Order: sequence, then C-alpha cells, then structure tokens
Amino acid sequence: MFFDNFFERTDRRLFQLITRLRPRDEVADQTEIETREATIDREISGHLIARKHMNYHDAVFHIFGVIDQKASAMLTHISVMIAVNALLLGTKSSPYLDWLSVILLSAFIVVALLSLRLLRFWSSLFPAEDAGERPANEVDKQIENSFRDEIFYRGRLYRFALNAATLLTALSAVLMVLYGLELAFTDDPTDATG
Repeated sequence: MFFDNFFERTDRRLFQLITRLRPRDEVADQTEIETREATIDREISGHLIARKHMNYHDAVFHIFGVIDQKASAMLTHISVMIAVNALLLGTKSSPYLDWLSVILLSAFIVVALLSLRLLRFWSSLFPAEDAGERPANEVDKQIENSFRDEIFYRGRLYRFALNAATLLTALSAVLMVLYGLELAFTDDPTDATG
C-alpha cells in the first residue's frame, strides 16, 4: 500500500525509542534476547493474567481492543485541544501567548500522530507468505512473538501519549487563563468610548 514502507521504517525506530529495545530481528546475542524477553514478560504479564480464562489469541485481541478504545478517546480529547489552541490564536493578544499557543498546537499534533499508531493493526513481524511452507510451531512462535512485541510497544506508546497529552492539557489550561487575564486587563485601543 501507499507509504507502507515509510511507516514501517518509522515505526521500527519509534519502537526502539519508546520501548528502549531493539526490534526482535535485530537481536542476535542470546543474553540480549533473554533480557529482552524478560522485560516484555514483566510488562505484559498483567494484561495476560487478567485474561487467563481466554485463549492466547482472544486475550491478545482483547488487549488490542481496549487500547484501541482508549486511543480513540484520547484522540477525541486531543482534537478538542487542537481546536482550543487554534481558537486562542484568533484572539487579540501578545505575540508571546500566540507563540506558546502555536507550540502547544504543534505538540498536540505530534501526540495525535503517535496516538494514531495505537490504532494500527498490522505488524511487520507477522508471518510472511512463506508461512505455509514452514513448520507450524515455528509460525506459531513467530505470531506469538509478534503479538508480545506489539502489546509491549502499544502499552509503552499509550502511556507516553497519555502522559504527554495530560501535560499539554495542563499547559493549555494555564495558557487559557493567561489569555483571559490579558483580555480582562488590557485596554482595547480600538475602543472609541474610552
């Protein structure tokens, strides 16, 4: 599909940045593999324990569904905050407040783009077309590893995006108060009655 390769390469680097782990296919050292797996196990075990009555794939898709719902709600909030910061730019105010509003607006757009990644379903580590020619247990292990990496990645990315959105929302609230104070205590030079 259009742009798939670009998004895959970008996503691999983002995976590394967010999780602080190298992608699975780049790890060859056995000690690093064991450390990597232990890190993932530690973080995703809570998700899987809560769903132990489900089979593995049902549990995985349930986790993805929960993250999708949370990401959708967060994207709605981010959209509102983008609109609020854009509306603040339309008020008559100091250039400093306008610059702060532009910075917050830009930061919210970046967080929105990161949040869109949470809704992406496919994985570059999913079995390829040759899966039918390989032993079933090898393909199953590849699928399980792909799911584990994706749960770990989405969990970390969701926390980062949520924390960033929370911080930016707090800063936007302060900015709204500053805009309000400036409007309340600044004389309007276009007012002819004064």
